[in-house]
Amino acid sequence: QACPAETFRKQTSHRLGSCDKWGAACEDAQHEAVAATSTSDRACKQTTECTSGVQFESKAKTDTTDRECQALTTCNVAQWERVAASATSDRQCQWLSTCAVTDYETKAPAATSDRECTATTVCEAKHQYQSVAPPQSAKFEVQT
Repeated sequence: QACPAETFRKQTSHRLGSCDKWGAACEDAQHEAVAATSTSDRACKQTTECTSGVQFESKAKTDTTDRECQALTTCNVAQWERVAASATSDRQCQWLSTCAVTDYETKAPAATSDRECTATTVCEAKHQYQSVAPPQSAKFEVQT
């Protein structure tokens, strides 16, 4: 004889009429790892927690699946963080700009900002002269 709805009879139990009620639904910090059937109770499992500052949630937990975490990308020394990481998204890194030969660096790069470059003024040899030395990072040329 079959068990009524929301009950089960263990496969090892051969006693007729010995049906057990399914256990309570999984708690908020859990997900259902094994669904309840006519021969077994549901099995809940603790949901994975992503490590803050090290991982982000790449796939949200559902009632029946675990959360998935991925390691955060680390920007290298030739990159800057264009978009910060959040609990549910990875950080985005971008390569640092390189100043052109005719430019100089007016703002040094930082962990969360790119370098800024400005064009070097080129003096005309017959009509102009250099009155102030360019910054140390500037490139200077005179047209002839």
